[in-house]
Amino acid sequence: ARRIPVAAAMDIRAVFLSFLLVTVRLSREAVAPSACEKDEQCGHGECCAVSLWKSNQRMCISLGVEGDDCHPLSFKVPYSGIRKEHTCPCLPHLTCKSSYDLFKCVGDF
Repeated sequence: ARRIPVAAAMDIRAVFLSFLLVTVRLSREAVAPSACEKDEQCGHGECCAVSLWKSNQRMCISLGVEGDDCHPLSFKVPYSGIRKEHTCPCLPHLTCKSSYDLFKCVGDF
């Protein structure tokens, strides 16, 4: 039987452990969006928006930061009705403005 040199085995273990640590760290930081019906069911700084993957499902997502896509008529949080857009309004210090046929969250200057 062929044996792997000790140094190579140590390198393989180091790479595997590094990969494992990165995976654990990312899994702690990545939080799955919560299902919702209305904004009131979401946390602070979130709204209940239509899912990009399933149009009949809504989920809590973060308010838009600078550069995020936005909808020009979606600006109230919490919104008392059922939101029909897949984006949340921009954070309070930002405005949803047209940028090359798209709408983006931009700073008020």
